[in-house]
Amino acid sequence: MSKTISIFLSILLIYGIYRFNAWQMQFSTRKMVVNSTEAITGNKLLVIPGSGGEYSERPNFQFNGRVDKAIELLKKDTSLRVLLSGFHDGKEYAETTAMGNVLVRNGISNSRLIYDSLAHDTFQTILNLQRRNTDQTFIFVTQQEHLARTLWMAKVMQVKVAGIIAPGKAGGTPEWLKTRERMACVKSRMNVYFLKVTGQRNKWLN
Repeated sequence: MSKTISIFLSILLIYGIYRFNAWQMQFSTRKMVVNSTEAITGNKLLVIPGSGGEYSERPNFQFNGRVDKAIELLKKDTSLRVLLSGFHDGKEYAETTAMGNVLVRNGISNSRLIYDSLAHDTFQTILNLQRRNTDQTFIFVTQQEHLARTLWMAKVMQVKVAGIIAPGKAGGTPEWLKTRERMACVKSRMNVYFLKVTGQRNKWLN
């Protein structure tokens, strides 16, 4: 009986840490979320992170929400440029190209678009921004469930960022996606701390 209780308490502790980790990221970055690009002064660059290759539907609801919000922001601030970062399957589909095509079709000049085809996930996107070594503030446009860990990673990596919430799935965020994002928060913390200790990305966390 005591062994069963110990196992149960261990599982409960792990689950508590898992949930607290996601909450801590959201709480510590809440003041970095803004409603418009006008809230950020100085040199700034919009960033649309890719939604990854997990979805069979292309474009998916995350892609659509991020791009739609970016179009709104870019039309409002015509001096703003945008960096597109996304998934590439190595064959036919390149998410950055798909993003660019939608933006151009909606009246955004191609000269305002910057393509980052070297980032296969959010951590790599931020790492690439860190290497740009500029005084820019990078404004991420993404869904709320993804934004907190994005801002947290950038903050710890000393990259100047802010975030704007993009529309999510109609009817609310699916439970599987909430679970996926909480798991991604754990991976994000491991990625950042491994980078701080070793100076390089852990290939096993790709």
